Amino acid sequence: MTSAQVVDRDWFSAIAPVEVLEGRCEPLIAGNFPGGYSKYLEDLRAASSLGSPCTTVWMAGSVAYRCRTCQTGEQSSVCVACFKGGKHRDHDYIMYRSETGGVCDCGDLESWAESGCCEVHAPRPKNAADQSASKTLPRGQRRDAAEAVIGVVAERL
Repeated sequence: MTSAQVVDRDWFSAIAPVEVLEGRCEPLIAGNFPGGYSKYLEDLRAASSLGSPCTTVWMAGSVAYRCRTCQTGEQSSVCVACFKGGKHRDHDYIMYRSETGGVCDCGDLESWAESGCCEVHAPRPKNAADQSASKTLPRGQRRDAAEAVIGVVAERL
């Protein structure tokens, strides 16, 4: 691809988007990650799916739970799945039918105690977070990847 093609707004239509994504963007994003882009994404998904807040949204009329032992505020509540996955035996809790809807607070340590989080949304141990952080792109490659992606997006607009 010549520099004239990059500047020309029609260059993207001349090259298949999948070819640009697979041939240029993905290798930049993954860098020298062992196993390539697919393995990088797989590891990234695994690392980010554990220890993040649930944020399940429920509508008015849905069942949810409040655990007075675990909540940090009067409105803190969790969805049924997180409540059942948490350790609430012998806690002061109520099951209620939501009048206005809500969002699950499991994993959000500003709203819910760590001890009451389910296994999926409980914060990861410090060493697990350190291991996943070491799998991110090196500083120079992050900049190169960001420039490449921003360039493609800007030209597409």
